[in-house]
Amino acid sequence: MRARPPGEPLWKAIGNAALIGAPLVTESEGPLPGADLERDLYPRLVAGTVGVAISASTELWLRLGPPASYGELLQDALDQVTRGLPLPTGPASGRSG
Repeated sequence: MRARPPGEPLWKAIGNAALIGAPLVTESEGPLPGADLERDLYPRLVAGTVGVAISASTELWLRLGPPASYGELLQDALDQVTRGLPLPTGPASGRSG
């Protein structure tokens, strides 16, 4: 995450890091400068949310198979989190939201 451009939105940076398999959090610092992994709730919420997004995207990707793009499913999951998980509208498809 440290290598991400300054000012990049948090969830965009997390999505980009997750797609390339980069570590999201180090032992000494959370996803935001100054976050304390031992005392702050926010880094735990972010880590849990990212874990669930990865798990849900993986499960759906394995079920859908090609031509579904894992990267697109994961980015869609993180985009939905960024938007506050709005209720889906319209017909169901490989991508939801």
